[in-house]
Amino acid sequence: MPTSNHLPRPGHNPGHIRYAFIEAIEDGEPSEIYAAAGKVWSCTDVLPSDCCNLLDIPRGSTYAQAARAIRT
Repeated sequence: MPTSNHLPRPGHNPGHIRYAFIEAIEDGEPSEIYAAAGKVWSCTDVLPSDCCNLLDIPRGSTYAQAARAIRT
């Protein structure tokens, strides 16, 4: 019997999901950031540099790397 995997597949996420994560970071509300991080957990797109700076992670980090930095 196949099991259900609730994590998104690695790769590109739609713009509205990436934008919601960026908005959550800019708003600074921890619960919003945490929730949005779960939606980009496997996103291989590169996070904008200003968001990397806000999260104090290296420029060129992916959304997935940012999500892991937030949720670990």
